[in-house]
Amino acid sequence: MKLFKLVLVVFFVMNSFVLEGCKPSVPGIYLNQKGDKLWSVELKPDGTYRIFSDKGAAVGEYVVNDNMITFIMFGKENKGEIKEESIIMENGEVWKKKK
Repeated sequence: MKLFKLVLVVFFVMNSFVLEGCKPSVPGIYLNQKGDKLWSVELKPDGTYRIFSDKGAAVGEYVVNDNMITFIMFGKENKGEIKEESIIMENGEVWKKKK
């Protein structure tokens, strides 16, 4: 019986690593060319972000659910889809992860 419990524990621990590995790796810096201006957003591991433009910076929070990301700032939400190394927003803007 002890061996069975040990096997179960090992199984669940291994599966938690596998499932965690399937989630997109989101934190990092993303760039977006808007006209002749370059914008950047830094997504931090703690669920906060900082967006930079030529007019300054602003901060907010983000939530990832599967391959969807929701940016929250001043009570407003903007949603996007995470695809490989990019975030494609609902309005069509594309943010590419800086390497």
